[in-house]
Amino acid sequence: MKIIFLLLLLLFYLIYIIIRSYFNIELSDTLSIISITVDIAMPLVIAYYLQNKFLIHRSLKSYHISLCDQILNDYKIFIDQIIKGDFNRREINNKFKSFSISFTFIDSSNQKRFKTNVNLQSHNRSIQTLITNSQEFNTTVTNGKVKLSNSSLSQLYIEYAKLLDANGDLIFVLNK
Repeated sequence: MKIIFLLLLLLFYLIYIIIRSYFNIELSDTLSIISITVDIAMPLVIAYYLQNKFLIHRSLKSYHISLCDQILNDYKIFIDQIIKGDFNRREINNKFKSFSISFTFIDSSNQKRFKTNVNLQSHNRSIQTLITNSQEFNTTVTNGKVKLSNSSLSQLYIEYAKLLDANGDLIFVLNK
């Protein structure tokens, strides 16, 4: 911004010199011309600067929202496969490790860049604890497929709804 100001000052000085040397105009007339030029140029410079700042910030927010949507879409597929009983214990633990890394990254990035207090990792951790502490998970052999009971599934739906609600809160905060 300082460079732009200095360039404008230099431009006005050059305009003053040109006008004085070619037109033999008084100082008050030259100041009037410079004033008109400033009145026209400053809103354009301010609009350009603010628009670029807004677009860069908006693009970063859109990126984080799309990243959250992508992770939650993968998470929905994962939850659907758990409900169907498609995974064994090792696969479930590996998937939860992967999602923990993703959610931790999202939470720390959003906290650092946008000062949000919405925490998706805590909801992921609740779902992980619910599943890995369930009797069905702990009584299934390591390579056997884990099939959750109806009570575990109903608790899973409740925790997953809380995660989706937190994601909605995050999107709302980022769109402010």
